[in-house]
Amino acid sequence: ASDVYKRQVLGCARLFELTGETLYRDVAEHFWRIVVDGHTYATGGHGSGEYFGPAGQLSARLSNTTCEGCNAHNLLRLTRTLLGWEPRPALAAYAEGT
Repeated sequence: ASDVYKRQVLGCARLFELTGETLYRDVAEHFWRIVVDGHTYATGGHGSGEYFGPAGQLSARLSNTTCEGCNAHNLLRLTRTLLGWEPRPALAAYAEGT
């Protein structure tokens, strides 16, 4: 489930903050780009039933479980963490649009 991955990625973000190990930062930033660039609907939510499908193929997965709240909450938490490391326009735009 994508929410589980987001929680694991939030853990990686925290490990970067505690250890300075850049691998953890790279994981967090790469995951954010994958989700935002290939799995995010116009509303800012993503996934269907807490799962991702093929990137860029969102219309086929519209359902009553699209854009589940926990997913959006955890990606917004990750976004805010990344913004704290390095303010970037793409991060701020996502945070403002969600």
